[in-house]
Amino acid sequence: MCLINPTSRNLITPLKKDPYPIVILSVFGIAFGQFLFHWALDFASVLQVATMVTIMPIGVVFVACIIEGTKIIPPKTISGIGAFL
Repeated sequence: MCLINPTSRNLITPLKKDPYPIVILSVFGIAFGQFLFHWALDFASVLQVATMVTIMPIGVVFVACIIEGTKIIPPKTISGIGAFL
């Protein structure tokens, strides 16, 4: 939706200004993490995979709270409770 209205955000400027950290984090942070996650699925049961997929978004909220100092606001709490229902 952000790309429909080009004045809403300038998504290319950070990549042009400082591409190396973005590319490194994309490759090693996201792609490598997904690779390890999918590789680990070969050694897990269905119940373990379902538990991890349910808990991961909640874990991200807590990690962001610890590392970045972001607040856990009510919408995050509600969506976390909704994941367990």
